[in-house]
Amino acid sequence: MPSATQDNASANGNIIGGNELAKPRLTAPLTYSGSLDGFASNDLTPVIGREFEGLQVAELLKGDDQLIRDLAVTISQRGVVFLRNQDVTPTQMKDFMLRLTELSGCPSSSSLHVHPLTEEGSELGDQISVISSEKQKKGGGLTHQLSDVSRFASNGWHSDITFEPVPSDYVGT
Repeated sequence: MPSATQDNASANGNIIGGNELAKPRLTAPLTYSGSLDGFASNDLTPVIGREFEGLQVAELLKGDDQLIRDLAVTISQRGVVFLRNQDVTPTQMKDFMLRLTELSGCPSSSSLHVHPLTEEGSELGDQISVISSEKQKKGGGLTHQLSDVSRFASNGWHSDITFEPVPSDYVGT
């Protein structure tokens, strides 16, 4: 579950021995309300992954916040959720990810992450990393930056943004 407990806080709400910036908005864990039970879903393995059929991000943005909270709980419990065949704009996706993190209790100091490899001044904004096959063909992008695997094959291994003072709870692709 994302940082949604009060275990790291004293009785008066102050952080004890922790990062004040990482103080969650919630004082108790989120619980699943059942608001997504009406949507067809399939657990991809017994322990990880759930796919929702027909659940559109654009519709979630128009709906009740409880749907997004329940999606956050499901992601935290199942590790990953798949919402395939989306008809969503980059702006809607940014709005959805921001609401998902805020409604699940991210610290008020937290916002959408800007990845260190994102080009500054991207036409879609700094919070969206564009992965383009056309850019790869021209010798740019992530493939170019990680292309020398002959000597250091482990260079491609990573753990997303764990060095940040408040690491991301969720990633949208």
